[in-house]
Amino acid sequence: MAERLLEKAKGMRYQDGHALFAGVWHPDMFTDKLRNLEIYKDDVYFTGYMRSGTYIGLELVQLVLNNADIEYMYTTSVHERESHLLISRDVLVPGKLGPFDYGESPIPWLTNRKPPRIFKTHGLYEYAPYGVRQGKCKIVVQTRNPKSTYLSWYKTLKESTSVHFPDITWEDFFAAAISGEGKHLILSSWFDFYLTWWKHRDHLDVYFLNYEAMFKDGRKVAKELADFFGRTLTEEQITKILKYIDFEECKKNPTFSNVFKGMTALKGSPGHMRKGKIDDWKNYFTVAESEQFDKLYKEKMEGSGFPEPVYE
Repeated sequence: MAERLLEKAKGMRYQDGHALFAGVWHPDMFTDKLRNLEIYKDDVYFTGYMRSGTYIGLELVQLVLNNADIEYMYTTSVHERESHLLISRDVLVPGKLGPFDYGESPIPWLTNRKPPRIFKTHGLYEYAPYGVRQGKCKIVVQTRNPKSTYLSWYKTLKESTSVHFPDITWEDFFAAAISGEGKHLILSSWFDFYLTWWKHRDHLDVYFLNYEAMFKDGRKVAKELADFFGRTLTEEQITKILKYIDFEECKKNPTFSNVFKGMTALKGSPGHMRKGKIDDWKNYFTVAESEQFDKLYKEKMEGSGFPEPVYE
């Protein structure tokens, strides 16, 4: 089953065995061109596995950093508020790139951005700029339970007409993910992505931001983030922040919810906002698949100390 997915992936470029989806990841992002990007202490490096709720996580981080300035969030495009490490700026121009085009390198634009910068990426630890790995800036790693994360990525592959897998089945996708072939669908497996960042946490200034905790205990998370960044928020400011990051509330902000509609790579897909639910995975995983995934999770993560995922 996993082999059928790899057959469908023909025509894409690969980096170290990982599929590089045109219009989503620029090849320069996996070379020393990015690794040598100068990092400053006021920068924030924000990463997370694809479909782990990173964009809403970034909204929370920015609101903590700007003292709950909601007006700023509504009047400034997300692409100006964040420096996206993985994609060419050409991607943001509707119709400019074809389905297998990568566009101009984003490195010059990133280099010219002045600190403080908020870097948005789905980058693996080994591809991060050297300055990030040396602990020169604050790092936020977004986590989300792996069943929801994999489901959301499956839906993106399924519904997009430009990411090359429109006829993918859940059974094929699950087989690829469970077999370790998931890196052919994304940059790595969920397990490898987080175990690597987790393993290096002691020499980094890093906060692991959990998607489920943002909505189940958002006040606690907001306070922890404020402490992490050395900020002080009033209870009123935290209340404003929590109201804004509600999934349905974020959809009302056009500078956030509509900014990907013209991207060729996301044509036909739900974009970066689908349902935002914690337990939608139950509508796709069979009982047997869920148990099989739980067994794999235990094999991969047991003894690591990584926080247990929240599934409901």
